[in-house]
Amino acid sequence: MEHPSKSSPRNESVSLRAAVSADIPALVRLINAAFLVEQFVFDGDRINTEETRAFMDAGQFLLAEDAAGFGGCVYLEIRQGHGYLGLLAVDPARQGRGLGSKLVSICGLSVNGPRCHRFIAASVTSKSAPPRFLLLSK
Repeated sequence: MEHPSKSSPRNESVSLRAAVSADIPALVRLINAAFLVEQFVFDGDRINTEETRAFMDAGQFLLAEDAAGFGGCVYLEIRQGHGYLGLLAVDPARQGRGLGSKLVSICGLSVNGPRCHRFIAASVTSKSAPPRFLLLSK
């Protein structure tokens, strides 16, 4: 059985930008849709409006969007010389097209500089458990 390709057409334009407060409702929908398969771990939605606003106060979300709207996002925070990446989310209908990889690559470029000495990805297994961290670069 042949499966249709998940790759994006070469002419599909994806732009990247920092999220603003007006994006919060769409961010919450996108992240919760992407984490739906893990909903049992979080005992409900992965994130809500208040949590998203708190993340934006401490760091920033990077958005990937095209003509169809938000395709993905990732959270980035630089704290004490460490760049933290988390909440990587891609619209389930667009997964497998390279958006997540593109977002992670851009985050790596964003933190490469004198303000940041390490780039770390956070992995959360439940809201009550502490996050696990993965060192991505020195």
